[in-house]
Amino acid sequence: NLWQCRKDSLRRKITKTDLQLENVCDVWVYAEELSASVLSEQCQKMIVQNFCDVSNTESFNRLPFHLLYKVLRSGEIQGSTKIVCEIITRWGTHQESGKKMVEALLPPNTFLTREWKLMVLQGGARSYLPFLFNSL
Repeated sequence: NLWQCRKDSLRRKITKTDLQLENVCDVWVYAEELSASVLSEQCQKMIVQNFCDVSNTESFNRLPFHLLYKVLRSGEIQGSTKIVCEIITRWGTHQESGKKMVEALLPPNTFLTREWKLMVLQGGARSYLPFLFNSL
């Protein structure tokens, strides 16, 4: 089967050590298209762990909505919620339906960061909302 050959070829060609901040988003898109689940998980983990750095690459701006949503929904990104919101807003400027997409990626649809997730779980997010969204 041609599809299985392409999938196996991708697995052999791209190893974890080949993933770089500059290419991880593009590799993730291809891994998802080929259902290469292990590689896909490695890419997602690398993006979560290096979100701010990855967001400064050209490939990040090409990341499809559904994959960015996967990164944001769990609330595992370390760092400032405000900065993550700014990154999402910047990503939206590169998308056709940017404003709608950005709104769908922000709370309450996702947890964004660990900082935000803890705040929500502790009941303190309500007081933080005006500051967060007025600053964008």
